[in-house]
Amino acid sequence: MDLLALATKEEQVFVYRLNGQRVFGAVQKGASIGVEKLRWKPNGQLLAVTWSDSVTRLIGADSSKTIHQIHASPHRDQDSRVTCLGWGVNFTDPKGVKAQIESRSNSSLDEYLSQSAQASTPGFVADLPAELALTDVDMTIPKLSILPSGGKDEDVFNSRASIDTMLTPLNKKENDAVDVLVLASGNGTVHLRYRAKAPKQKMPISNDMVDSIYDCFGIGYFNLRSIGVFSAGCTAWLHSSHPYSSTHSLLVSTNAEEVYLLPLDLRFISCSGGYLPLLASRSTQLQNLLRYVNQVEQHMENEWRSSQELPSKFIRNVNETLEEKLDSNLVDSAYHLVVSGNCSEPMKEWLIDELTERGHKRWDKAVTTGYENIRRLAHQHLLPALERCDVIVCRLQGLSKYQDSNATLGLSTQDLSGIRDTVKCLKILTQTVLCYAGIELNQFTAFSTWLRHEIDIQAAENSGSSPDDVTDKDALMEHAKVIDYIQGAMTKSRLEEFFSPISTDDKGNQWDLRDEGLSLFSILNAELKERSLNEHTNKRIPGIRSFHEHLARQCDIVFKQIAETERRNVLFGRPIYLTKGNESTIADMRSEHCQTYVALHSTGTQGDTVDIFRISLIIENGVSTTQRVEAARIVFDNAVIRDLKFIDDIHLMLIYQNSAGSNLLNIAYSLLPSDDLNPLHFRTLTIHPEPSTGALATLTPTESQVERALNINPGNIGTYSRHHFPATETGFVPERLEVNGRKGRRVVCVLGRDRLHYRVFDLDGGGDVGEVGAEADEVDVDVEGKEAASSP
Repeated sequence: MDLLALATKEEQVFVYRLNGQRVFGAVQKGASIGVEKLRWKPNGQLLAVTWSDSVTRLIGADSSKTIHQIHASPHRDQDSRVTCLGWGVNFTDPKGVKAQIESRSNSSLDEYLSQSAQASTPGFVADLPAELALTDVDMTIPKLSILPSGGKDEDVFNSRASIDTMLTPLNKKENDAVDVLVLASGNGTVHLRYRAKAPKQKMPISNDMVDSIYDCFGIGYFNLRSIGVFSAGCTAWLHSSHPYSSTHSLLVSTNAEEVYLLPLDLRFISCSGGYLPLLASRSTQLQNLLRYVNQVEQHMENEWRSSQELPSKFIRNVNETLEEKLDSNLVDSAYHLVVSGNCSEPMKEWLIDELTERGHKRWDKAVTTGYENIRRLAHQHLLPALERCDVIVCRLQGLSKYQDSNATLGLSTQDLSGIRDTVKCLKILTQTVLCYAGIELNQFTAFSTWLRHEIDIQAAENSGSSPDDVTDKDALMEHAKVIDYIQGAMTKSRLEEFFSPISTDDKGNQWDLRDEGLSLFSILNAELKERSLNEHTNKRIPGIRSFHEHLARQCDIVFKQIAETERRNVLFGRPIYLTKGNESTIADMRSEHCQTYVALHSTGTQGDTVDIFRISLIIENGVSTTQRVEAARIVFDNAVIRDLKFIDDIHLMLIYQNSAGSNLLNIAYSLLPSDDLNPLHFRTLTIHPEPSTGALATLTPTESQVERALNINPGNIGTYSRHHFPATETGFVPERLEVNGRKGRRVVCVLGRDRLHYRVFDLDGGGDVGEVGAEADEVDVDVEGKEAASSP
């Protein structure tokens, strides 16, 4: 789905189709919070929006909901604004992917990334060991039920699309890559997250499935100021990567306005191999399920409180009256009434004048609805979610037992066994709640029938009418159940300890879950059996929330172990000095397998200049070293460059502006296979390490290199121009451009200087080589745009 995201000067984000149709908008609460960065996920299924409060919010393309938020820095200070937002895809087995692509005729990396080739290309050979290793029973487990909406922003499980998106199992055909999210802040902090590639399915708006709401595993934060050359302060502002290489690149500027290229080696991608997507998928699904279980538990607590609030009020009021007049309470008086049929005067007044038929209906509805909802939530929501948790933890436990996971994955069999033990405790507690709720509901039904019967009898006697027609129903009353409810659940339900917070007096009898060891299930099971024989015990069983919090702590330990293992496999290479500049410099960066291209703009008195640097790396076992640095220069006579972007591995597109108007220029920066001569002349720069900082210093282009620079002037502009905007066309002057999409469906979106209009051009359709294809109609955005991003 082709979408365009625009940030307005009113700090709103609007998403449009390329024809100008608005899909949705996102507005952040707080007038002082502004939009900083926009970035689409490589497959266009998710939009990342960074705001000035240093929080990045992920918005689903199908629902327009803010479904996750990430803080760019652990320190919420004023320098934690997001300066770089990058999203890349990395293959866990690049050699295998290359072999598959090369074995298919007319196949390319873009086609493989689109995931269409794997399913539709004839001759595709399945990998039987991989198929067996990734066989998943998640597809056979019934789907989780939708939770009722609580009117809160975190209620993300109240639609079928959200639940299916979050808990969709890993597709065996898409287990060869992970997506890496990079966030850098102004205080020099870099935050890394990754996730397994999500399978695709049809959704209401998009033909692709939106990413899981929390399907993004956090690795941690890294401080660039620990690197010598950046110790005085730095800002990372551009990111690039390539699917074949686990080495990413960051463009970093120092406070002294020196621009460096910083290699970022993500060795955990190559070390973990094919199990990294499985680990990411299972870990993030477990996080999602914990969130689901937490919301179910909150709903059950709310239902319990709602069911007890009104009866407690009735009981409290009548107890005050009975205590004052009879030195009694409702339990004794109601018990006496059931057994003897003799109703005291205060009790009679309460039944007729205070409770009445209306109050009885409210009491009956509150308690009946509460018990029924608790049973439904336990049976349809909580138990299935716990079963899924058990399945996922069992899968992770298998990885920890049969793989060398301590070194590559960071899993602990003992910790995972403890998690499974806690899940079993939650399951038996849920089953106990389900049983108790059914028993007490049955008792309350009998009590409610009897209470209404007594109201009718006392009202009939008080009015002097004959009670014969109502006393005939007395024989149908289930008095044993009525007495059980009066003596038990009416004032002290057995469900109370499962949902009510622990009081100060009970804390001495509360289990210390952290000190009980790994056999909590055995202890809990024995305690429940003892209670079935003797209900009168002073030792209180921890409630569902206590066990859920304990489960969350255990899972957090596992997640931190995984993150710490992967943090140790994140290495920063030597910074490579390029030129002078800062984050406001017009620039772009693109990575190939072992090369990174950086285009940097500078202004001059005779015209603007663009320097293109080519950094070649040698990567062994996931660790990169700099092989050489080359530079080429493009000089524009009496012209201004408004923006520039790399289109693909060959071409660079620029907005060129002079007195005659504006042009979209398309310049080949890499040698074409069919060309005899590359118009750009790259010269190798001398590099040497600086002992004081450890960075690699490079010499700026020499005068001889400037003489060999590509010169673009009004005489040869037609050779490179793809589209011309005449100066007489006052309605639209190009200012910004965004290029996205894959070969065959690439588009360039040009935003006008007035920030009210944009135009879309098809780079691959229609005309001959060197000509722009079909141009879309000019679109009136009706907003003042300040930031733009187009989806693939």
